[in-house]
Formats: sequence, structure tokens, C-alpha cells
Amino acid sequence: MNLIDNSLRQIGISIRERRAARQMTLAELAGHTGMSLSFLSRVERGQAQTSVGNLIRIAEALGGTLHDLIGPPPAEDKGFTVFRSAVSAPSGISGNGYRWTPVSGGGAGRSIEAILLDLPAGPVADTRFSHPGEEIC
Repeated sequence: MNLIDNSLRQIGISIRERRAARQMTLAELAGHTGMSLSFLSRVERGQAQTSVGNLIRIAEALGGTLHDLIGPPPAEDKGFTVFRSAVSAPSGISGNGYRWTPVSGGGAGRSIEAILLDLPAGPVADTRFSHPGEEIC
């Protein structure tokens, strides 16, 4: 789900929850805002976009503010975790000389990790492997 679809869904949930808490029907909300019942239903289901002005009218009809509907800004991105050499032990695949050391792991919602990869100078057997996620070597 993309950012717009997710935002529309979250705004719709906020509207529905605030309306239910006030024991207000969609028809009553439509009467207070001058918007159609079917349009408000689609907004609540995250299936319709609306203007900021309309969101302000909806929020006021529900006894709140625009901020109550759109929520707080997203949490600050915490970035990546850096592994210091003192605590990051190298690993390897026996028999082929490949060694790697974790350098950085992904932050919340990220699957990428950075590793330091040491390859032997001479020819080695063709060893292939795969795993979920992404790496920077």
C-alpha cells in the first residue's frame, strides 16, 4: 500500500472513530458539513480524497481539529545501527575463504545491511547462496 492510500485509510479510520464516539450517524455528519452521505462514506473507507477545507469542516462537526483527523507527524527515522569493530565478529563459509563482517544493520522498516566482505586472492570454488533482504558489500 502506498503512502497516499495508507494516509487516506488512516484519515477515514479517524473520522469513523470520532463519529462513533460522538454517536453520530453519517447522515448527521453530512447535515453538519454539507457533504453528501455517499461521499463521506467513501472518505471513511479511504476510497475518496478530499480537500483540506472539507477535512476541517468534518473535524469541526466532530468537535475537533484537523490535527485530530490526520494525527501526529510520523516518528523520526532512526536510520541504521552501526556495528563497532570491537563487537562485530567476522563470519565465514568453511572451505572457500569468504569472510564477512557486519558493519551496519537496517533501521525500523528496513531490510538492508552493510557488510565488509573479504574474498581470497586466489581462485575458489563457485559457492552461491541467497537469503532474504539486501546488502551493501
